[in-house]
Amino acid sequence: MIFENLETVDGLIKSVHSILFVLLPIADMVYEVLYKGVPVREAMQELTAKLI
Repeated sequence: MIFENLETVDGLIKSVHSILFVLLPIADMVYEVLYKGVPVREAMQELTAKLI
């Protein structure tokens, strides 16, 4: 699967959440970094805390 731009990532994440009703912590982290300006280090720390 190839992502061409940020809009594709946004659409993919929203589609998966709405169709499958699954938790995607890594995809959520990518969304937070790309669209909400969350620093990568902060997002990784939050992700690590959720997964441990």
